Amino acid sequence: MRKPISQACIIGTIHGYCLAKLREYWSDDYHNFDILDESARSSLIFREYRGILGLEKLQSELGVGPFSGVLEQFIRGYDQLHEHNRFDICITDNSPPYELGQKERDWCAKAKLRTHVGDSEKGAAFSESSTRYYAYLCCHRFLDFATSQTESFRNLIDDPSKHPLSSEIHLVIDEVQDINPLQRDSSMPLLPTQGDWQPLVTITKPFMDSEAQK
Repeated sequence: MRKPISQACIIGTIHGYCLAKLREYWSDDYHNFDILDESARSSLIFREYRGILGLEKLQSELGVGPFSGVLEQFIRGYDQLHEHNRFDICITDNSPPYELGQKERDWCAKAKLRTHVGDSEKGAAFSESSTRYYAYLCCHRFLDFATSQTESFRNLIDDPSKHPLSSEIHLVIDEVQDINPLQRDSSMPLLPTQGDWQPLVTITKPFMDSEAQK
């Protein structure tokens, strides 16, 4: 007797899937991590806006109003680096401290961005804040939507044995035309033939609306 489809497949968001696999395969590092939604993410950033993250420097260089103007541009830039798999960071000590306060600030300050984002003061301010934000997430055992995907993808690249075999699964992507480059690259190993997108099924809202009207 076949299992109901709800029991035989994983249905969820990409970041939820990534977190589940991080916890399953690399539990020593990610067992107590959780996903931040956009509202909680903004709150976390505001908490250390002038502290660990030093976003007042970026605000000055951008010449925009405090908080909301800087937050929008900072998050867009940070997410773009992750969505194109261009966020390359170096932290001397790879294990984030459990103690917050001064140890947390010192650990976050060690983070350096290896990705070139320009030689201007604006680029330098963004580089510093983005790396400290990533380190700050690690200290609090959080991942945002973008970071969860790069963490999963890079761990799979380092340990490809954890990647499910394409012969064992069928991959269904909702609105495949809207996926970003990182999501595309993450899907490639799941295809029977490299670069063959035929097995990918896209379900678009207009289709769903038209079917509902029949």
